[in-house]
Formats: sequence, structure tokens, C-alpha cells
Amino acid sequence: MVKIAGNSVIKDFLFVLDPVSVVDVKDRFLREAVPPLIHLRENSGIATQLILPGYMSDISSLNDSRLMRLLNVISEGPPHVFDFDKMVSKRLRKKWGDFGDRKRELALLSLSESVAADGIVTDSKLLVEGQFDIYQYHRIRIVPIDEFPDLITVIAVGNSVYWSTEYNGDIGFDTFYQMTHWKAARLFKWWTHEIAKRDEKGLVENLRAALLNRFPYILYSRDMVRFYQLQRDYYMRNYRRQMYGSAIGYHINTFYLMLWGMLDHLTVIAKHARNMKIDERNCGIRRKAFWKEFKKIENSLYNYMNGRYINDWINIMADMRHQAAHNIIPMPSILVNETTDSKKSDDEVIDILKAEKPYLYKVFDSETIEALQPSWIADWRWKKMEIVAPGVIRITKPDGTGYMRDPVISVDYDLSNLMAVMDAFLVGLFN
Repeated sequence: MVKIAGNSVIKDFLFVLDPVSVVDVKDRFLREAVPPLIHLRENSGIATQLILPGYMSDISSLNDSRLMRLLNVISEGPPHVFDFDKMVSKRLRKKWGDFGDRKRELALLSLSESVAADGIVTDSKLLVEGQFDIYQYHRIRIVPIDEFPDLITVIAVGNSVYWSTEYNGDIGFDTFYQMTHWKAARLFKWWTHEIAKRDEKGLVENLRAALLNRFPYILYSRDMVRFYQLQRDYYMRNYRRQMYGSAIGYHINTFYLMLWGMLDHLTVIAKHARNMKIDERNCGIRRKAFWKEFKKIENSLYNYMNGRYINDWINIMADMRHQAAHNIIPMPSILVNETTDSKKSDDEVIDILKAEKPYLYKVFDSETIEALQPSWIADWRWKKMEIVAPGVIRITKPDGTGYMRDPVISVDYDLSNLMAVMDAFLVGLFN
């Protein structure tokens, strides 16, 4: 991203491309990634710069006029070798072995760090497997190359651009997900061809509301979480750690409220699909009355939903939903650990501030310095703390116990589980 001094939403992004990976999937990259990037640049003022380290691999096969409009090919990398945080080093050595044998991965990390990139686009198995550790401690995003088009969509949606490569145009928000998202599009076609003309009004309308409205809202909330995660990470790299936390909090809570609503909505759909003699008010993913009746007619689906994995996940979703709906709204916050520097005494920090920022002590009078100095000290200490997790919330259970969870990191995992549950219901009820 281009560095700015204000608080604006960043529109210019920067990614390091792994030349080995791009060469391997050139045709797909040209088909799925290049057209939307060109459209965003030329029509929406959203510029994404792609840095390609030509010194790492033979890139002659990438000589495509459209791609070259986006690439900044560099012939020399940064002189330093990437230095892992000790915690990351300890974890990755089990997977990587000797770091000295991982020249490709270290070169990509060094380049990304030196240019403060928004991510590394790669199919390196080692980087992909270590992406969460690397992100947690170094704020370097590893983007699997087959997920890069999705990230481009996130950037577009965050800027209210609903452009489709397939339809070669901006198709607007109202039908964007139903036409472009792989799952939403399939569900839309299924509802149109198999459900819309059926006579069961309650079933038809509930499926329409769940699949054509609620599910796209969930997808939109997820994209906006990802978009503001990009914004937050940019400012964190520039030592402003609290930017866009409220925006992330708003969309993450919307995501979990909508997700829980979908889980409940599936049980209403089941009622209509199986003509269950139960009131809709007694339908719900955790309603005992519903499951008691449903078990009699769909035992296999009942067993799936009450299996340990899905049941445990639903319990977590219940906690997320309950906090958002009834308690203090959970806002993801940075979790930090003290370091040797952050534990320095006030006098030690003051001496450092006088050396690092002498102008502060020349511009202000003694009374102003006395008033402002505590905030200077606190800010200096904060910047020296180790980030354990970029955005966690504490979930408090009714019995007073609780646990920590990062909902931003978990959003795609939870979306994947939701789609698995949706498939289980729809296949079980309509196959």
C-alpha cells in the first residue's frame, strides 16, 4: 500500500508475487486475477501493484501485455535475510528444518518486509502451512495463489465495486453474490429451477429468504471483515494499532448474527419440507422440541448435527451470537505480551524519548510536557509490546468461565462449517 499520514481507507494495495507460482498457473492467473485488477485500476481508481522478483526465477513466459501493465519487475532484492521471531522460528523449524535450505521462502519474506507489502501471493507449501504463525507475529499475509481472486473481490467489494469477470461488468450489489459466488450461484440456480415453481408457499418463501437473501448478507459481511482487516494491518505496520477496530467489530457481529439466523432458518425449512406438526416458534438449531420431532423422520441428519464436531462448533456459534445479541458487543482487540523494553521504568523511557524525539522537549513548555509525558510513555511502551494475536475477544459463559477466540481469523472457518451444515440439510431434505 502507498503510505499516507491520515486516517483514510487505503485504496492502493501492494502484493509480492512468487514468480515460481505465477509461472505454474499463468493461464488461470491471466483469466481470473488480471481482468478485475485492470478494471479496478482504470475505472475505479483502486490501484493494486504487483511486485515480481525477477531475480528469483525465469519469468520470460510471463511476457503478456495485460499482465505487464500491473507488474513491477525488480532485478535485485533487499540485502538482509529475513529474521523470524523466536516463537515463529521454534514452530516452523519442525516443518521447515534448516532455514538455510529455504531460500525461496526467505527471499519472498525479506522482500515483503522491506516494501511493507499487503501480502505474498504464492503456492509455496511451506509458506501456506505456516501462514498463521507468520501473520500473527510478523503481520505478513500469505495468500495462496488460488485464493488471490477472492482477495481481489474483497478489495472491490470494500470499495463498493461489484464487478464480475464472467459478465465483464459491474452488476451491482443486489445480484452480485447470487451471480458470482460459487456457492451462492449454485443455490440460486437450484432454487430457480427446482423450488420456485412448487406449490408449497411456506417452503418456497423460506428457501428464497435463506438462500437468496440471508446467505448473500453473510458473504458480504465476511468480505467486509476481510477488507477492514487489510486496512487494520496496514496501519498496524505503521504503528497505529487501533485503526478500523470498530468497523471490523460491526461487520463481524453482523456476520455471526446472520450466521446464527441461518442455522435457525434451516430448521424452519425442515419443518416445511417434512410437514412437521410443530410451530415455527419451536424451531431452532438448539430447540429440544424441534429435534425431538425431527429425529423421528430424519435420523441420519439428526445424528450428523449432534455429532461431536458439529455440536461443539454450534456451541461456539451460540456463544458468539449470544454476546452480540444480549451482552457487551464483542469488539476484537489486540492481545499483547510484555517485553523487556515495555517493562522499562518511566525514567528510562523518558531518557529514550528525549534521545529519539528531542523536538518534543523543545517545542512544549514544562507544564505541557508534564501533562503530555504520561501519554508519550504509554504510547512508547505499547509499541514495544509483543503482539500475540491481532484481534481476539473473550467469550464469557453463563457459569462465569470463558475462553479467547479470534473471530477475524476464524471467519472463513466458520463460513466453511456453515456451508457444510447447509449442504447437510438441503441434501438430506431434498435429495
